[in-house]
Amino acid sequence: MSESTATLDKAIAEFAAAVRRHLDDLPLEEIDDLTGGLEADLSEQASDEQGDLHLDDPASYAAELRASAGLPPRTSSALPLRRRVRQQLDELEAATRRVVHSTRVGSGLAGFALALRPVWWVLRGWVVYQLLTVVMLGRSELVPSGFFLWVVLFASIVLSVQWGRGRWAPGSFLRVLRVAVSVIAIVALPFVTVWALNEARANQGYDPVAAYPDPTGLQLDGERVTNIFGYDAEGNPITDLQLFDQNGNPLVTVGAGFVDDEYSYNDDGSTFLVPVTDGPRGSIWNVYPLSEAAPDDLGGVDVRDAVPATPPFRTTNAVPGATTPTPMPTPTPAATAPSTPSPTPAAEPSPATDAAP
Repeated sequence: MSESTATLDKAIAEFAAAVRRHLDDLPLEEIDDLTGGLEADLSEQASDEQGDLHLDDPASYAAELRASAGLPPRTSSALPLRRRVRQQLDELEAATRRVVHSTRVGSGLAGFALALRPVWWVLRGWVVYQLLTVVMLGRSELVPSGFFLWVVLFASIVLSVQWGRGRWAPGSFLRVLRVAVSVIAIVALPFVTVWALNEARANQGYDPVAAYPDPTGLQLDGERVTNIFGYDAEGNPITDLQLFDQNGNPLVTVGAGFVDDEYSYNDDGSTFLVPVTDGPRGSIWNVYPLSEAAPDDLGGVDVRDAVPATPPFRTTNAVPGATTPTPMPTPTPAATAPSTPSPTPAAEPSPATDAAP
């Protein structure tokens, strides 16, 4: 940016501050309504006129704004404290601009910073997006990973750019909010940048299966077994099949460290495996086949949306010579004949005694 352009921007800022001082007897909301985006309008006018911008007297310009809005002329009453503070801040800003532009180096740096304003607007929107994702998801992403997050990023950037252009902030509250957001974005910028870069490096080449090594799970010829499908003797699929090993331990496809989880990654990472759950027992991983659930736009999963897994075959060959066993009726115990009591033996007679002589 040339020195003449920086000088013009300085003149526009000082003119706008002077206009606001001539309107300082009005409520702040009315001042914001009258002068909101004044700098941006004057900059566009200067661009249309190829830098040849003629600025009127600030007092006359303020009087024209009053008249166009149907407001009375300026009064000479004492200004409230808040308005006096604002006037002093405007004067301090104008003085700072004069000091910065008083040297060639300062003017060049100010012009360079002014040229980077659109970049800052976009960057501020990106920082707001990062803070929102941390609040909503508990994580930071350098680039959105889903449609919803892209919408959040786009909305944050559009709002930031419009605020930078002096738009979409008609009231004093929104202007204060804009300043607060800018301050927070400046403070948070280095932290969210480092966090997002670390997350991006951690997720580079991320393999959800490799991220959770499961050496104790089932394997077949060196490949992980993620689900099991059983078929009966006639070749029809079996559901709710419980499997145990030779020692009576549950036969599960996940490692012992994951049997309490509500779901597990599938091989391709596009679906999740969901076990049967049973209240106090929790997740039951040895009931097959396991159900499947697809992740949502945010990468999470709701186990209530799980559906039965599709078996590899609708039917398979029947087992040769196998027949479906017919359940045998439970035998009824035979009736026991009543026992006959044994006859009681007769008492033996006592031997006769000799009579007395």
